[in-house]
Amino acid sequence: MHPHAEGGRGRREDHEGRERQRGGRRLAAGGTFLDPEVVASLMTRQRQGPVDRLTPRERGVLALMAEGRSRAALAAQRFVSEGAVARHTKNICTELDLAIAPDVHRRVPAVLARLTA
Repeated sequence: MHPHAEGGRGRREDHEGRERQRGGRRLAAGGTFLDPEVVASLMTRQRQGPVDRLTPRERGVLALMAEGRSRAALAAQRFVSEGAVARHTKNICTELDLAIAPDVHRRVPAVLARLTA
């Protein structure tokens, strides 16, 4: 272990402790306090949309769907079978929580999800 490594960590812990003490004083005075780690966690979660849950391959298929490619064109572009494209499309719709409705083509809401992500 580097001789200054623990000292650096100690300074960070001291800083965090001082921040929490200041937060406690603000709370006691009727103010508010949010721990920086909590804020960072919330900000990270906010940035994650449903499209972020897709695999890179599924995002690639969704991008081609957004270009209006047919299943056959998607298969040719991705060098996979049309059955594989159908499975990717099903997985994309499942991951995006798109319900099956007889009067709605599921690819359209999937593309809209990508465009608004």
